[in-house]
Amino acid sequence: MAGDHDVPVPRTGFSIARRGYDQAQVDGHLRRLDAEVRMLAADRDAAVAQNTRLSRELDDARTRAEAMQQQVNRLAGPRRACRA
Repeated sequence: MAGDHDVPVPRTGFSIARRGYDQAQVDGHLRRLDAEVRMLAADRDAAVAQNTRLSRELDDARTRAEAMQQQVNRLAGPRRACRA
C-alpha cells in the first residue's frame, strides 16, 4: 500500500527490519528493563526494611527519654520539677 511508507518511525531507537522491529534488539531492551525493575524493587524493599528498623529505634529512644525525664523530675523533688 502507498500509506505503508508514510508511517513515522517511533522514537524508541529500535532498528526496523522487514516491517517490524529487530526482535533480538527488543528482547535485549526488555531484559534490561526487567533487570532495572528488579533492582528498583530490591532497593525499595531494603528502604522499607530500614524504615521499619529506624522507626523501632526511634520509638525505643523516645521511651528511654521519657523514662529519664520522669527520673529527673522525681529526683528534683516537687519544687524543682523540670519540664521537657
